[in-house]
Amino acid sequence: MITNNLNPHLKRALDHKVPEIDVLQGAIMTIMVEWQNKVFENKEWAEGYQEALSDIYALCYDVIFYKQDMEK
Repeated sequence: MITNNLNPHLKRALDHKVPEIDVLQGAIMTIMVEWQNKVFENKEWAEGYQEALSDIYALCYDVIFYKQDMEK
């Protein structure tokens, strides 16, 4: 199944064989920076969203390190 929901920038990265985890990590970091640069009416909700993105970003690192340990 081919999806057209991906950003063209992400598609290019995948087409150039950038590892999926790196693409995900970059996309998450981009979203985090965009959210940090916006002003929110509901600060508590925004902080929770930012925390969730941070957790997912950290998960990407955990997957990378686990995979590296498996390859040793």
